[in-house]
Amino acid sequence: MPNFPILDDGSVPGFLKDLFKTRIVGLKKLKSSEQSIAFKFKVNRRNYILRIASTDQGFFKDQFVRNNYFSKELPVPKTYYIGKMGQNYYSVTSACPGKLLDDFSDNYLIKSVSKVLDVCHAIYSADVSKTTGFGDWDQLGNGRYVSWSDFLLSVKDRYREGSYWPEGYFMSVYGAMERRVKYCPNIRKLIHGDLGSNNILVNRGKVSGVIDWSDSKYGDFVYDVAYLGFWVDVMPYRKVFPHYFKSKDVVIVNYKERFDCYTLNLALSILIYYSDSKDLNGFTYVKSRLDKFVKAI
Repeated sequence: MPNFPILDDGSVPGFLKDLFKTRIVGLKKLKSSEQSIAFKFKVNRRNYILRIASTDQGFFKDQFVRNNYFSKELPVPKTYYIGKMGQNYYSVTSACPGKLLDDFSDNYLIKSVSKVLDVCHAIYSADVSKTTGFGDWDQLGNGRYVSWSDFLLSVKDRYREGSYWPEGYFMSVYGAMERRVKYCPNIRKLIHGDLGSNNILVNRGKVSGVIDWSDSKYGDFVYDVAYLGFWVDVMPYRKVFPHYFKSKDVVIVNYKERFDCYTLNLALSILIYYSDSKDLNGFTYVKSRLDKFVKAI
């Protein structure tokens, strides 16, 4: 994952005025993600989002998804600008109406399980036949790996020993993941990669936007529900996911093994990120969740 951008917030109004050549109204800083800073603003009565990051890769992926996979069921904001802003990169997109699922109560989240599963199915249904490869993909839509298993096993290549890692911990979890890879089919579907309530917007009871595709991949669609299951405690995604897809005539074989494999994979990836970033609090929190998961499987 890229580094968090360094930004003087005071430079933003002038930058936007120069970009749009007109008056900017209602500039407001939004809650930042781990990779970008965001602002909402209005120009000529239209709402926009400015995002600033240390790399433009995610912005081009957002644009690619909008241009190639957008549908009524998979609403993705339109990208208007991508460019350089000092030492950082920026994108300007349309602002989706409504608010993030993250900003609703737990009771509302529980009632919204079907909405999130509808998003999962819309992502699953995207036609990726004009692209190639597996795992993380580039701004042209092509994956880096020749097979899904190659991507899963590549997490080992990114591991570096460090003071945060207990001796033998990585290889113990990696071994548990590796034993389950044989159950994971070499299917090629679109994966969001960071599908949480912080990246889904709802307006008037309907999903109005699915944002931040920087971690998107090609591979087994069960990966997205493993991500949901790892982070979200209040909703029974793991339990209801296969039943929902069965109602869509999609039968998921070896579901438990696939779910467990992907949970181990994504947790190791996140731990590597926090270790490389020297973020002990983040590392400790994710490790505690992973330890709890490992004990249960």
